[in-house]
Amino acid sequence: PACSTASSATAGTTTSAAIDLNGGTLHPGDVIEYVIALSNTGQDPANGVVLTDPIPANTTYLPGSLVVLSGANAGAKSDGSGDDQAEFDIGNNRVVF
Repeated sequence: PACSTASSATAGTTTSAAIDLNGGTLHPGDVIEYVIALSNTGQDPANGVVLTDPIPANTTYLPGSLVVLSGANAGAKSDGSGDDQAEFDIGNNRVVF
């Protein structure tokens, strides 16, 4: 994932993991859950943070699957732009938070 901020005064860490939801070896058609954790490790608030994560090659985004697990405004998100803090950017084949 890529992360950018409106201010360079903040610092943070990003980790990600991919999980095969049915377990075992990955096969065509399997559903993979990607979890990204982002934390502000700086001394100042992280304002204007944008996280982008490209959909990996040979995989397909599952519509309606965006979720913020914790923090402000946790919960399911739409795929559309401008109605909440997440979207699926179909033109660039990525998710944006």
